[in-house]
Amino acid sequence: MRESGPHGAPAPGPRNPSGRGVLEIGVVTRPQGLRGEVRVHLYNRESTALDELEAVLVRRRDEDGVASAEPLKLGIEGARSTPDGTWIVAFAGVVSRNDAESLRGATVSARRADLPGPDEGELYVEDLVGLQAVDPGGRPLGVVRDVYDNGAQEVLVVAAERGDVEVPFVDAHVGEVDPENRRLVILDLEALIPEP
Repeated sequence: MRESGPHGAPAPGPRNPSGRGVLEIGVVTRPQGLRGEVRVHLYNRESTALDELEAVLVRRRDEDGVASAEPLKLGIEGARSTPDGTWIVAFAGVVSRNDAESLRGATVSARRADLPGPDEGELYVEDLVGLQAVDPGGRPLGVVRDVYDNGAQEVLVVAAERGDVEVPFVDAHVGEVDPENRRLVILDLEALIPEP
């Protein structure tokens, strides 16, 4: 898992769409070959979680992108990283290209207890959700409602008085992150609010 981020703060990495006990760590991008292997993109490119986990929870998506209600628990029979940062994974019971194709777009999650813990002073991205956003003077600005990756960086979605404000999780916009006191400092929230 990536456990380092800007200003020594929490790191971009797993998502937590289904409760604090399970973290979304990546997505199946496509089948690999004819024997049922798949390519998995991990949200944290430095992660070696697939090398260490015995099983993951996979949630398939339908044609409209809606995730299935119940995840499927799949054992990992083999996993290897590739130079482009994706992983080639062999799941137990997925033995053909058709089986692998049925997993295209599925999210891959793991129980938090099965993942390595973050280092001291660091935390998982999902731990940012719910933090109170304050300005440098300590004035409340809102609450972090969500975190997503826009391809360039993680983005905090702050539920502010005037609606949701997207805050890139970079040094220029986010100051101190204090998970113990459940707050983080947004340096320039007003500049990030879109014009009406």
